[in-house]
Amino acid sequence: MAIWAFRIAAGGGLRVATRPGRGAQVYDGPTLHKCVSGTRVVEALWREVSEWADVNLVHIPAFLPDSPLWSIPDVAAAARPSARTSRISLNHLSSAAELVGRQRKHRRKSIRRRRRALAHRGAVSIHTATTSPHRRDLVRWALATKVDWLDGQGALGATVRSASFGQLLMDLATKPSAMVVHGLTVDQAPVAVEIGFNDGQTYHSFLGAFHADFASEGPGVALMLAVVQWCVEQGLSTYDLLAPDTDFKRTWSDHQRVVYSATVPTGIRGRLAAPLLRDARARLKALGEELPTWLREPLLRQLDKRQR
Repeated sequence: MAIWAFRIAAGGGLRVATRPGRGAQVYDGPTLHKCVSGTRVVEALWREVSEWADVNLVHIPAFLPDSPLWSIPDVAAAARPSARTSRISLNHLSSAAELVGRQRKHRRKSIRRRRRALAHRGAVSIHTATTSPHRRDLVRWALATKVDWLDGQGALGATVRSASFGQLLMDLATKPSAMVVHGLTVDQAPVAVEIGFNDGQTYHSFLGAFHADFASEGPGVALMLAVVQWCVEQGLSTYDLLAPDTDFKRTWSDHQRVVYSATVPTGIRGRLAAPLLRDARARLKALGEELPTWLREPLLRQLDKRQR
């Protein structure tokens, strides 16, 4: 009927119930059977969770305005906007070419020009990986390429660099129903990879990477359009580009959604700690971005060691 999974993280004298999927989970909340009344079931699940004597806080990092979690008064009271996500409606989209047709004239010309330039580099192939070894190879390539990009930007990207995140994606690569891996190759060599999750209605574009040597040929856009076409053929209703929202994502999307987070205390200790936990991630990220080069570079080296 319904399932709402948690993992319990302990630290600093607190026990926090949060998402089991860690960095690979896009949104939070229970999984409900399509015939179930979301409000009644979610409220019943929450009564169970809120009575856990060994948990001080329930941390829900990301949920949307149409989530059944809003039916829980404690969650609704603690909800805070945390990000925005750009999305493409697919219900009335017949093909990716129609999506390109919505762009301004100069952008359409640029896409066609880059497509021709990419073809001049060699034989272009776009495919959905189906075997575990192929999926793992593409995931490994995407992670390494993303880290190279982060290095070029001087960005920390602690999640992408962490060994645990990499291992999680590699494990998911062995489960075709859990994760979709698309690749673009030129002369059979990887040039762009997109990793996503398909929940049967929405495709969540989770992680993308492309080879820096092909940046001027737009392989990332070419692959994204191929994935949009794949989504249309699968009968999906939405292509979600996920947070953080960027200018690039907004140029392709036709609507945005606010993403909310909630940190809900379940006891006195939790109420005291809730503001600190709620704000800690954003503060740490902002601090990392403000670090001077002489501190940032050693930290990046340490993160690279974790990745290896």
